Amino acid sequence: MYAVLVAAGLAFWLPVLGPGRRLSDAERCLYLFVAAPLLDVPVVATLARGHAAGGLAMIVGMLPVGLAAAALTWRWVTAEERGRQREESAPVPARARAAHVAEP
Repeated sequence: MYAVLVAAGLAFWLPVLGPGRRLSDAERCLYLFVAAPLLDVPVVATLARGHAAGGLAMIVGMLPVGLAAAALTWRWVTAEERGRQREESAPVPARARAAHVAEP
């Protein structure tokens, strides 16, 4: 049973933290923010059955998902902001070339 849980955990985190990282920063944020409420369903069921300690343990166990989602979102936003600042601080000819390339 533990091997199945470890394998499920690895399968969950691989798209976010895996070496291949096939997801972009935005996709990784979306992945975690969509997964977080889905992980709440077993917690609600556990609490509804009257197992407060089990529900609390599951909530604490889900904290890494929320923290990772917040950290990845912050990293993505700051990277976008740095890129925008670099574009704005670039010399005018470089900016003009970038605008020319972006047009169809």
